[in-house]
Formats: sequence, structure tokens, C-alpha cells
Amino acid sequence: MAPAPRPLYLARGQELHCAIPTGSRVWVERGLLTVEVCPPGDPLGFKLRQRLGAEDVYTLPEGGWVKLEAIWASEILILPPQPSAHLGRWLARLGTGLGAGLRKLLRRSLRRCAPQ
Repeated sequence: MAPAPRPLYLARGQELHCAIPTGSRVWVERGLLTVEVCPPGDPLGFKLRQRLGAEDVYTLPEGGWVKLEAIWASEILILPPQPSAHLGRWLARLGTGLGAGLRKLLRRSLRRCAPQ
């Protein structure tokens, strides 16, 4: 189980620049801040700008460099992306299929290598 994220505290006017993966969420527990996102393919300027207040959550549509600027003193959490239930089912099916395929391949290899 992953450890719980620790809150970040930003004083009024303070900025934080960090790299955040796609699908991560910025949750403002209290305060007011601006989020600016620079997608990975465009390092020259911030493209997306969003203002968040207390109890607001913003999901990053693309990962990349993020600038968080506190308009008021703020307490925030940066939450990792949540895997979808669909992805979990797909991975489980993939694992089952791969396991069956590997077992079949192993049986064939053992038959060929077995002394006659």
C-alpha cells in the first residue's frame, strides 16, 4: 500500500515548480492558488492556467511541468493518478493470456528436450 501523500504548504505569493505525471490531481484543502501546466512537448511556456480555491480538485490532462502559485496561503495535496477499473480488468486478462501462452510454450519446449 502506498503511503498517504503529505500536504504541501505555500505562503502567500510563494511558487512551486514540479514535474507531475498525467492524470495526477491537485487538491486544495484550504487557500487559493493558480495552477499553470506546461505540457511535455512545449517547454517554452505554460499553456493551461487554472485558479483553484478551497476543496477544489484539478486533474492534469497532460503531465509535465507545473507551476503552483499561492494567491493566499494554501495547503495542497498532489495525488497520484488513479488506475481505472477497466485498465485493471484488461491487465488481469492480459496476465491470464500470457500465463496460458507461456505454459503452452514451456510444455512444447520440454517435450522437445525430453529424452526419447
